Amino acid sequence: MIKTTWRYLLIILNLISVALLSGACGTLEIGIEPSSYPALPTATYEVPPQDMCQSHLELLVSSGHLNEQAVVTCYRCGNAWIDSTGKTPTRSPKLIVAQGDTIVLQLTAEETPVAVDLRLYPETGLVASFFRWPEELSEQDSPVESVQLAPSTDLHYTVQAQPGEYTLVCRVTWENEIDVFYAISFVLEESKE
Repeated sequence: MIKTTWRYLLIILNLISVALLSGACGTLEIGIEPSSYPALPTATYEVPPQDMCQSHLELLVSSGHLNEQAVVTCYRCGNAWIDSTGKTPTRSPKLIVAQGDTIVLQLTAEETPVAVDLRLYPETGLVASFFRWPEELSEQDSPVESVQLAPSTDLHYTVQAQPGEYTLVCRVTWENEIDVFYAISFVLEESKE
């Protein structure tokens, strides 16, 4: 009987001590005082005007009577860097080019670019991303042709490669920090002449 009484007494004392401790804690106040350190400048991201970028993101590719829109795979426009758009040219191209025919590349931007680089790859669906050419992303992707065209909004390129399926990757650079990578897949057919 005495052991049971002591056991109840210890339980009651523990419960009382927990109640007293929790009541004694009260609330904790935290204050924030101004610092004597100067404020650090923060970098601000400036969104370029929408129309400034959009007019540079279209490239129409045509040969004969066929026209296709190239996809933009990455670009820089002012302070905006888009490392990858997630878009790729089709692996089943509809654009057919006859060997020896000229491919016309029509930019929709009004101002003339300062540089135009083209690279032709013997595989469909390749892209440039993070401002790297396909061969810089994978050692297996090597261009069969590499050409620098005279800057213009109306570009002409004649493929010198053998018939097959290809991806044409274009890098076009304008003043005002605008740099765009485009890609398009096409089939090069043997000339019927």
